[in-house]
This record gives sequence, C-alpha cells and structure tokens, in this order.
Amino acid sequence: MSDLLKELPAVEEIKTALTYKEAKAILDLQIPSVVLLDIHLGEKNGIELLKFIKRSKSTSCVMIVSNLANEYYRRLCLKLGADYFFDKTHDFALIPEAISKLAIE
Repeated sequence: MSDLLKELPAVEEIKTALTYKEAKAILDLQIPSVVLLDIHLGEKNGIELLKFIKRSKSTSCVMIVSNLANEYYRRLCLKLGADYFFDKTHDFALIPEAISKLAIE
C-alpha cells in the first residue's frame, strides 16, 4: 500500500505502524490528514485506535482497511467515526482514488 500511495501527488509523507503503541506515538506527535487503519493491530485492535483518534478530536480522515468486512464491523467502525470502510479483498484499488479526492476538497 505504501508504494502505491507514494505515487500519488497529494501524498507528501507516509508513516507506518504495526502496533497500537507505535501508531499512538505517531499520532501524539502529529495530526495526519489521513489515517489508514486496519482492525488487526498488535497489542490492541484498530477499533481501540479509532476510538482514541475520535476522543482526541483529531481532524484526520480515518479510513478503515480490513479483511473483517462483514456488516457488523462496517457499521461499528462507521458508528465510531470512521470516514470510510474498505474491504481489503474487494475495495483495495479504491483507496488511492479516495485519498486523491480528499486532496481536491
């Protein structure tokens, strides 16, 4: 995903984290325009990180990207404030387009 996103003109910098702790450390230092978030993270899950982001009143656009794409997780994440929910299996190619559209707005 990082290599794909690096090619977008709107993308200036990409930070990656494999765990909740790593992601939180990044978010404590800066407010990214877009957060791509998987439900599966080391330590805690991405839903907990989504809650943290929304509690912190972050202006980041949160895009959930997950293989757990059933209706339960989709509704839960959107209810908790995710701006987008993408199924890794079927929607992967839509992510760069969504990020590019955000840059235009």
